[in-house]
Amino acid sequence: MGIDTAGGLEIPGAHEVGWYRFGARPGAGAGSVVLAAHVAYDGEDGVFRHLGSLKPGATVVVETADGRQLGYRVDSVAAPPKADLPIDDLFTPSSPERLVLITCGGSFNPQLRHYDSNVVVIATPTPAPTPAPAG
Repeated sequence: MGIDTAGGLEIPGAHEVGWYRFGARPGAGAGSVVLAAHVAYDGEDGVFRHLGSLKPGATVVVETADGRQLGYRVDSVAAPPKADLPIDDLFTPSSPERLVLITCGGSFNPQLRHYDSNVVVIATPTPAPTPAPAG
């Protein structure tokens, strides 16, 4: 995803997680890896429906297009009002690698079809968990 015509972050489809293509690539070792998805869309739960329930210390696994699994440890979960989203702090190209997960949160206004806040999860790289053996 990139930037939409209004200058905001493009939003992926209802059942997809979008990677911000102008940020760091997962596993690159530096910068913010920004992923965004819906909390809900058109009456259905979105991919990030439960993002706000993550707690610091939880593990998030990102699977890349080539099948690599990258682990991240949740450092913080915040719910800033949309107007106060710290864009410059979240989209940092030169910081140590970190994962930034963004979705909508707070109260939903059905007339505007808009949430008043965002949910932002920040996580740092850690070894991905080893899958349990089959059988």
